[in-house]
Amino acid sequence: MSKRIFIILLSSVMLLSSCSITKNNINTTSSTVSTDEPNIEYSSDNQLSEYDKMLSTIDYDKKLPFGDAAGYTTFYELLKVHRANVYDYNKAYVIATGVGAGTQSGIIYQTSDGGETWIKTKDSFPFYGSGKSFKNGKILCMGQNHNVHTNPQVYIFDIDKETDQVNLKMPQDWFSIFNIDGNIIFDVKTSAVYQFDYIIHITITETDMHGEKINVLYNGDVILDPDTLYPKELKS
Repeated sequence: MSKRIFIILLSSVMLLSSCSITKNNINTTSSTVSTDEPNIEYSSDNQLSEYDKMLSTIDYDKKLPFGDAAGYTTFYELLKVHRANVYDYNKAYVIATGVGAGTQSGIIYQTSDGGETWIKTKDSFPFYGSGKSFKNGKILCMGQNHNVHTNPQVYIFDIDKETDQVNLKMPQDWFSIFNIDGNIIFDVKTSAVYQFDYIIHITITETDMHGEKINVLYNGDVILDPDTLYPKELKS
C-alpha cells in the first residue's frame, strides 16, 4: 500500500476505543477516549497538508522492534489510538506500554529515519492513559490509576525541536479551570471527535469511594491552548 493511500485511508476509517483497555488481563484505566481518525487536510490545489506530508515519510506498517502491553505492533496501530505522532520529516515517536509488578509503565521510542530504527528515549514512568494527537506533534492523554481514590492523571507529550527530545509533563492543575471541590473524587471521559482541532469534548463525573457515579460535574467542549494543551475556554 502506498503511503499516499495510507494517508487517505487514515481519514476514512473511524475506530472507537476506550482508555479502559482490558487485554491480557491488563486494565489500564477507567477513563475513555475515542480514537477518531485525523482529518486529512488539503490545500486549494488538492495537495496534502504539511503535517500529512511528514506523516507519509514514516514507515507506518513496519513491525516495531519492541513490544506493547496492549498488543499494538506498528506505528499505524499506535497512531490510530493516539499514542504516536510525527513532528518532522522522518521523525516520529510512540508511547508504548510495558507491565511489571502489577502496574503499567510508559516507554517512549523515537525514530529519525522514517521508522527504520527506533531508539528508547524514556521509560518507566507510570502511564494509564490514551488521548489525542495534534498536528503540532504533541499528544494529550488522560488516564486513571487502578486506585479509585485518586483522580485522573493528565499526560502532555511535547517535542523540543532543537534537541528532538520528547518532554513529558504530568500537571496536577490541569482541571483547575473546572473549579472542582478538592474533596471530590471524579472520573473523566474525553472524545477526540474534533480530531486535529484544539478542542476536546469532556465529561467529568463525581464518583464515590467505590468508583460509582454520583453526578455529572461538567459535560461540554474544552478549547485547548495549542502551546500548552491546557484548557483555555469551556464551551458547555
